[in-house]
Amino acid sequence: MRTFFVGLLCLILPESHREGLVREYDIDAPLWSFLLGLVEMPVGFLLYFDQSMGYMSRSGLGAVGWVSYQLTPTAWLLVSIALTGLVPIAAYLSRFVQGK
Repeated sequence: MRTFFVGLLCLILPESHREGLVREYDIDAPLWSFLLGLVEMPVGFLLYFDQSMGYMSRSGLGAVGWVSYQLTPTAWLLVSIALTGLVPIAAYLSRFVQGK
């Protein structure tokens, strides 16, 4: 359980401070980033689609309502959350492609 909290702490610490924790607790920091991305990406996309469908049904404008939702700050925030979750997943998987 302790390594779980240390792994989460490694996600928010800068690399210079993270090095000591990684050595002391033998934590794979990219793995923890990958796991956070696995949670962040689907949650971001699900919230985005849920909000966009709700916005369309409230506005009653169909496709025009969907396009107008894309221009709201909420849509941009939810898409950026989902894409931010996608980056560590791609980085972690690229380690295997490169053979590291």
